[in-house]
Amino acid sequence: MEPSTKRNIILLAVLVATVGIASWRFLAGGAADLAPDDQFIGFHCPACDHHFTLSHREFERRFNSRECHAKPGGGILVKCPKCENFTAERADSPSD
Repeated sequence: MEPSTKRNIILLAVLVATVGIASWRFLAGGAADLAPDDQFIGFHCPACDHHFTLSHREFERRFNSRECHAKPGGGILVKCPKCENFTAERADSPSD
């Protein structure tokens, strides 16, 4: 086998290994940063009597985009998807 052929085979093996490792790190690292989809938070809007739930991921998105406000005396008020007022409070069930 010629030296240039050996060199090309070695370079190809290094390239395949590098792409494989990079893909594995990307896929493994990306999944660890995601919030769970299957956990939900219940909310109730007293202004329009609307009950709704948000996933942890959706609540985090709304919090980061300032669709939540601090409630006087503590807590958080969320923008209601029905009446669009910042009056929705956490409620784990409709009777809360």
